[in-house]
Amino acid sequence: MKPAYFIPLISTLFIFLGCNNTPDPVGASFFPKSDFETTRVDTFRATQHTSTKYLLNTRYADRIMLGINTANNSWKYTAWSCLKFNYLPDSLFDATFDSAYIKLKRNFTFGDTTTNLSFNVYEALLNWTGDSLAYDSLKNPGIYYSNPLNTSFYEDTDGWLIINMQDTAIIRSWFNPNSDANKGVFLGPSETGNKKLIKGFYSSNTQDTSYLPRLIVKYRKNDYSNTYIHTIGISRYLSDLSTGAFQFSLDTMLNIQNGIAYHGNLWFDNFNMSRQTSIYRATLELNLNNSISSVNSNIYLYATRTNADGSVDFNYYANEGKPIGSNTNPQVYQFEITHIVTAWKNGATNPKLVLFGKEQNLSFDLFRFYGSGTNIQELKPRIIVTYFSK
Repeated sequence: MKPAYFIPLISTLFIFLGCNNTPDPVGASFFPKSDFETTRVDTFRATQHTSTKYLLNTRYADRIMLGINTANNSWKYTAWSCLKFNYLPDSLFDATFDSAYIKLKRNFTFGDTTTNLSFNVYEALLNWTGDSLAYDSLKNPGIYYSNPLNTSFYEDTDGWLIINMQDTAIIRSWFNPNSDANKGVFLGPSETGNKKLIKGFYSSNTQDTSYLPRLIVKYRKNDYSNTYIHTIGISRYLSDLSTGAFQFSLDTMLNIQNGIAYHGNLWFDNFNMSRQTSIYRATLELNLNNSISSVNSNIYLYATRTNADGSVDFNYYANEGKPIGSNTNPQVYQFEITHIVTAWKNGATNPKLVLFGKEQNLSFDLFRFYGSGTNIQELKPRIIVTYFSK
């Protein structure tokens, strides 16, 4: 009885194998060539690039920056910190303040770590908690902030910056429930002091409550001495890079700067793919010039596309751009951008990419990639597309 079942099985297998989508060379002769997809690879080089300054929002960053770093004896990075303690109890307004301190916990350094910070503390005169305050506002002393307050400071062995607010009358006014005196303070680097170091400190947004900025007041009230510690507050920092540090529009390098910040823009005006193609994978590759960059190994990049009107579409991120291979110079960074290229293929206009640092408000990392204007063809930014086409 076995042969009766064997013959139908062989017939079924023959029919199944003879109708698959990828026939062997013999079977292929029965189908027109247009029915098969061919794997192809195209490369598109960037046609132009720029670097543009971006308004960096540090209001919710978990780090504030302070100091001046003059890089290569010409480029100057500057950072001011803004700090305010909210919801101070009015029960201490009529107390005698013996001393008052602000403490900040260090968590970042940029520059010469063998040197110390040099800065002044200013009483804030106007509200700075909105979005209107920019670095240029700090060029107007007497409007946003007072003359330097009487302070002294030092950093202990645990990395705490301790600022002695010697004019305790100003601090006591912050506790007055009938006053609007509490606008906080600005911490600004001294132009006559050390210009080789920027330090970062945990901000009022840090999740680790043991590292929150704190106001410490030692007071006397009703013949009783005590110490009050307050950590509820808000903070931000404002930063700037000296004009002309980079030739952002004319240079052959594509510059991306954290902490200020500058975004890199790449155009691929030569991109042209039929809607009939099926994209398997698309990657962006950039070549980093290590010798003129300053990059922390833990800092990566993001890439995103632009909308039809040219505005940045921050909801259309590419995967993190990371270095691939060994630590060579140049170092290749690669981004997986299949979804962006697919959108271009399907009719999205303006084939432009915007690149910026991951957590760009937490460091001063500088990426300098070879741009579209470099004379070395193989170092130009490129998109490699693998696709299927009939």
